[in-house]
Amino acid sequence: MQILFLSLTLLFQSSPADTTVVNSEVQSATVYLSGAQVQRTSSVNLQRGTNYIQFTGLSSSLREESIQLDTGGNLILESISKTAGTEENHSTSDKFNDLESRKEVIADSINHKQAALSVLNKRLNFLAANQDLSGDNATVSASEIKQAMDYFTQQYNRIENKKIEIAKQLKTLREELNDIDQQIEQLKRKNRRAGGAILMAVQSEQAQEVTFLLRYFVPAARWYPSYDVRVDETDGPLNLRYKANIRQNTGVDWRDVNLTISSADPRRTTTLPSIDPVYIDFFRIQRQKININAELALDEPGQAAALPVQTQLREGQTTFSFEIENRYTIKSDAPEKTVAVESYRLPAKYYYQTIPKKHEKAFLTAQVGDWESLNLLRGQASLFLGQSFVGKTVIQPSTVQDTLSFTLGKDKGVVVERIQIESFQEKNFFGNKVTETKGWDITVRNTKSTAINLNVLDQVPLSSNEDIEIDLKERSGASFDESTGKLKWNIELEPGQAKTLRFVYEITYPDDQQITRQ
Repeated sequence: MQILFLSLTLLFQSSPADTTVVNSEVQSATVYLSGAQVQRTSSVNLQRGTNYIQFTGLSSSLREESIQLDTGGNLILESISKTAGTEENHSTSDKFNDLESRKEVIADSINHKQAALSVLNKRLNFLAANQDLSGDNATVSASEIKQAMDYFTQQYNRIENKKIEIAKQLKTLREELNDIDQQIEQLKRKNRRAGGAILMAVQSEQAQEVTFLLRYFVPAARWYPSYDVRVDETDGPLNLRYKANIRQNTGVDWRDVNLTISSADPRRTTTLPSIDPVYIDFFRIQRQKININAELALDEPGQAAALPVQTQLREGQTTFSFEIENRYTIKSDAPEKTVAVESYRLPAKYYYQTIPKKHEKAFLTAQVGDWESLNLLRGQASLFLGQSFVGKTVIQPSTVQDTLSFTLGKDKGVVVERIQIESFQEKNFFGNKVTETKGWDITVRNTKSTAINLNVLDQVPLSSNEDIEIDLKERSGASFDESTGKLKWNIELEPGQAKTLRFVYEITYPDDQQITRQ
């Protein structure tokens, strides 16, 4: 196969008379985080000598510099360029004509309904003008009055009901007309975007049938990841479903195509940054007169250039791609299509966490290690516990270290209670000092049928003044971080088992001062 990487030249701006027009379909697409590479295939019968070939029905936004052409024949590519399409899209034209015909019919119906409404209003005006029964002071009997009132009431009701019916019909017709106008406008936009073409001149030494494989880049496409995280049993694996959400607005539908998603972003620069010389000199204090407008001058645009500029080199991660097994149709301007990428069954460690100072609830947490090989990108994840949806989280691979953690919601099977101990709520005054003793009991109970691992977090306040001393007296085996004041218990609870965790601390400070409350 001959592969032609094209240096594009605009040797012709319009199609020669003997141009062969090729209508091709998108065969496959590689979708990047921003943009996509589209591939089309078509067989063409060539004559001996120079042949002019035009691929039509392409996206008008395709990047000319990205065009690549593969061919199975022995050909010489003389020139190639992006041009405006010349061939009419018959299916689009038929749809446009159909919409215009429907619009004309609906507009005609609206005119007739409005005319009928006008006649009804005139009849109402006529009735109102002829309600006077007195005539030339003629005497009117009660029965005649009743008969006339019944007549007017009947006529008014009939006309008003007819007006309501026509108003509803007009509302429906106008909504349908508005919908058709939107479809026509969308079709026009799509036609403008799908009005691109590629015109090429190739020289063939003989008459032959050649298969052309055309590739080019379009910017109006993208994908982003999302995930489903599901746990069925806390002694089983965690199921992670990797999904790609794909959308394209190229003006051309991709019908039943092979899809590949890639973490690459061709629109970003690939130029290696340069390093400029850095000079070291002695530090000197420049003394100068300061005027009252000195600070204001720093905000003026001309002063910004005087500030030192810092540069930082960021190294990107290696790109990866997934070839999607099933074929999909991705329509232009349609809502994004979600396709399955991979499904993983991952060994997970499950434990419960509670911070009873904030919430007297226990939250189930799943922890997954060795996640680096999964090629995860930042994205939103939906969390499921059994058959229940429990919430959403965001997977951020760039911020995690050895493990991925997912909080799967509250579990009512773990009961938590935090109570301040009254016997320790006391103050002692001695030697111009006040000592306050405070303590809490945290009781946790496992009402589940299986044993659990539970992390309990609490804290002791820290002193921000050297005259305030805080001394932790009791912590029931908790680990203690003196820099943050955090207490952490890691306990095992058998089914039906309960434990009480106690911590007590003293605060000592001068008796002529007050401290903030904890």
